Amino acid sequence: MVEVDETAPLRPDSPAHYSATKAVAEQMVLDADTPSLRTTVVRPRFVWGPESNLIGALVELARAGKFAWVESSHVTTDVTHVDNAVEGHLLAWYHGIGGQAYFITDEERADLRVFLTEQFEAYGVDVPAADLTREEAASLIDVPFRWFFSQECTLVIDKAKAQLGYVPLRHRDEALAELRRIHGVEEAGATPGA
Repeated sequence: MVEVDETAPLRPDSPAHYSATKAVAEQMVLDADTPSLRTTVVRPRFVWGPESNLIGALVELARAGKFAWVESSHVTTDVTHVDNAVEGHLLAWYHGIGGQAYFITDEERADLRVFLTEQFEAYGVDVPAADLTREEAASLIDVPFRWFFSQECTLVIDKAKAQLGYVPLRHRDEALAELRRIHGVEEAGATPGA
């Protein structure tokens, strides 16, 4: 998915159950829109920040020595800090057009491996070195996680900016510094007293 906007068709036929069920649920919400009950869909990409379930799960895999990159995982992706996701939801509540979907991101594209390395460092976890080929990953990792680690995913947020007035509130550097403080890591790659 490269430079995708909200006009891209939903994929209820996706081989990834997570993606398929999200598409079905989203269509149900959009179809439920009426003049007396306005519905909108907010689509943040890869929500991260304090207490992120996804980042937390990846950190635990890395701590257990069970995390691996897929063909280096140097792919361009969009991510969304939780504060920006909340801002997108609030703006959609107040300004969204019924029956519409809106992509929300940090608007700062990231190299996935670099981004996750920064996350691991912010949690004080050694950065995993294991790297799988696509073929190895196909036998070990289910979709959509295999896709997540090996395919570019960039989204266009022009619609949210134009219709909602969306502007990201949090920027990566300040949010990473906050994560390091929360986890007792003084600077990237250094833990207190190390």
